[in-house]
Amino acid sequence: MASPRDVQRALDEIADNPSFRQDLINKATSVRDAMNAGDYGMNQNRAAEMHFLIQGLGRT
Repeated sequence: MASPRDVQRALDEIADNPSFRQDLINKATSVRDAMNAGDYGMNQNRAAEMHFLIQGLGRT
């Protein structure tokens, strides 16, 4: 499990590195689209959660 310090380091990197943040947005968008297309075969579609992640990353 990540320590509070590890979590803060990850958040700082996302906030301070626009290219990394954009890469996360691109990957999350791809996953969300695949989930909505039914490509993952999951019992529960988590696309809505991915959408909120994408929105949050876009505001950083």
